[in-house]
Amino acid sequence: MIPWPWRRAGKPDLDAFFAELQQAHPGKKNYTKMDRYRDFKRVFQDNDQGRRVLYEILLLCHVTRPSAELAQFNPYETMFLDGESSIGMKIITIMGAEPSVRPTSTKETR
Repeated sequence: MIPWPWRRAGKPDLDAFFAELQQAHPGKKNYTKMDRYRDFKRVFQDNDQGRRVLYEILLLCHVTRPSAELAQFNPYETMFLDGESSIGMKIITIMGAEPSVRPTSTKETR
């Protein structure tokens, strides 16, 4: 578990936190869509705790309600809430379908 680094009392050190997270990531070139799919499935669907966390994230992203309804038709708030909602939808999209794997080489047959 990554500890939450603190600069001083009550102030989290976001730079240190993200630096530690970045160390766990293999880099864009080494992290495939299949890796992402498997990681998300493992984290969010392998146990009840993961499903609860996913449910909480999707609630925080307002995925279940229209943004305009929550914003009471304020266009700026609607855009802000749409941004939150898009995060939830991206998580759902990543987990929704296993990505197809491209062949590593092609064989020409005649």
